[in-house]
Amino acid sequence: MVWAKTHRYGMTSWHRPCEVINVNKLPLGRISVRIAKTGGSYEVDACEFEHISKELYFKKGDLVTYREMVFKFIEYDCMGTAKLKHKEGYLISAKIKGIRKVGGFFV
Repeated sequence: MVWAKTHRYGMTSWHRPCEVINVNKLPLGRISVRIAKTGGSYEVDACEFEHISKELYFKKGDLVTYREMVFKFIEYDCMGTAKLKHKEGYLISAKIKGIRKVGGFFV
């Protein structure tokens, strides 16, 4: 898995997980990536992406905080945003850079 280190791309935007699907048959410095779980593939500059471990990216149902409120992570969206669901049932679109995983235990 990889993700973009930049806001340069719309669909493969900053910190949206992608799978590398092709390296060999492209011009030097380019890779093909597929957005995780959507199937859309794009040719991008390899230098704009970095390898990530599974622990770093959000998965559907993860508890996260955004603006000091707790939400469930729903999915990555375009342009550096993600969809989150509040416990009262409403959905919001939030900038990924402001989202943090909730850790520890609740009492």
